[in-house]
Amino acid sequence: MCDGIKLVCNEAGEWEKYDDTWDITIHCRDEQENEKIRAILTNLNLSGWIATKDKLPEKFKTVLCWVRDKSIAGGETYILGSQDNGCWFLKTYDIGTQSYPVKGYEVVAWRELPEPYRED
Repeated sequence: MCDGIKLVCNEAGEWEKYDDTWDITIHCRDEQENEKIRAILTNLNLSGWIATKDKLPEKFKTVLCWVRDKSIAGGETYILGSQDNGCWFLKTYDIGTQSYPVKGYEVVAWRELPEPYRED
């Protein structure tokens, strides 16, 4: 690593000192390892959301769904749901804890539910 000053050009086109305090360096032994690390980093999902086109949850497992209204008004919201062979069932307050098949909504993404709150 160089102990000299590093400069970067900012958005205004001006040169300024580069602060590498929070940088992380990954050293790879060869190109193959570099490509493997790049693939891992590219596929990281820090938000926890998984696109339904990429992967579905286990059958009948309740997950948090991000749904899009297919009507003209449109809109997006969160709702609990589960799926069976790609057919989604969403839980509503109207019918208690029962689920119903999705009709006017598209499940765009899903994520695991967090651990329930526990008092000490």
